Amino acid sequence: MIYTFYEQIQMIFYFMILGIYLFIMMDTINTIFYKIKVLNYILQFISWIIIDIICIKAIDTISNGYVPIYIILFFALGCLIYKKYLKEKGYISIEI
Repeated sequence: MIYTFYEQIQMIFYFMILGIYLFIMMDTINTIFYKIKVLNYILQFISWIIIDIICIKAIDTISNGYVPIYIILFFALGCLIYKKYLKEKGYISIEI
């Protein structure tokens, strides 16, 4: 499947946002339930299943199921952007 340059830029942006979303959701679950270990593990398992379903539906919607290698790299880049800039600067910097 051949996409135009504009469509590829859109896919890159959406996959970077999807990577940031993934880590925001995982940090939120870990922050809210970090003291209760068993509940934390159960909620992590359930949230991974839900996040996987959301990611699969997003991939199908964004690129019609076509995932080239560079899109996976931009998904990982979104995860790294969150880890480097957003996590330390303010989203999950509050200790409960």
